[in-house]
Amino acid sequence: MRIHVESEIGHPRALVYPTYRDRMPEVAAHIPDIEAIIERSREERPGGPKIHNEWVSRTELPRFVRAFVSADRLRWDDYADWSDEDFAGTFVVTFGIFTEQIRWQGRNQFLASSVGSTTVRVEGEIDIDVRSIPGVPGWVAGPLKPRLERYVARVVSDNIHQMNTSVERHLADLG
Repeated sequence: MRIHVESEIGHPRALVYPTYRDRMPEVAAHIPDIEAIIERSREERPGGPKIHNEWVSRTELPRFVRAFVSADRLRWDDYADWSDEDFAGTFVVTFGIFTEQIRWQGRNQFLASSVGSTTVRVEGEIDIDVRSIPGVPGWVAGPLKPRLERYVARVVSDNIHQMNTSVERHLADLG
């Protein structure tokens, strides 16, 4: 399932991009559905770092998902490869409980606006192999796949908007 989210942040790209790239653990405190973002590794390279962040969610799961996933295990690993020249980053996200079954990958791009704001564009693809999730009966997998992908896409899109609002608040607090 394709995801395309665009948000406007009322600060220049020169502030938004490095905040998004480097300061998300600080910004996480403002994202309602996120308990924490933990930087697990960082490799500084010419042109932009490679960063591995672990995200810990406090999202309330719907009943049909709770049958297969416990809320305390809702974590994911975000592997990002940043390009400072392009003001962009590619990412691959793996989920802690269904590492092989759920795949989310895409690209973040930060576009400068003539009015001093930044458009954050996130595009990606989420694919869930429901048939290989332990405990999901085969007869349920087909109908469950689109529901589960829509749910995950909605949560991801909401979190991206919340994240962008939180980045804007964080930058406003810094003055």
